[in-house]
Amino acid sequence: MTSAGTVQARQVLVCTDGYTDGAIPFLRHRLVPVRSRIIATEELAPEVMARLMPKLMMIENRQLGFCFRPSPDGKRILLGGVTVLA
Repeated sequence: MTSAGTVQARQVLVCTDGYTDGAIPFLRHRLVPVRSRIIATEELAPEVMARLMPKLMMIENRQLGFCFRPSPDGKRILLGGVTVLA
């Protein structure tokens, strides 16, 4: 319920951080921890970006759980990944 009225949904997504353990007891055994990380290169010259990522598209490896992609401003390469701790 909100001050503007009642909200109903068939499904609800509860996004939390690492300190949720006791916040919602119902979810205690239903949470799936996911460890994520990201690093970025220093700012790269346009010709270096063009050589390394000519299509400026994300490259991912789902089996290993990581991806490379250009930053939104196109000046860095971002390397990120996730690990599901099930």
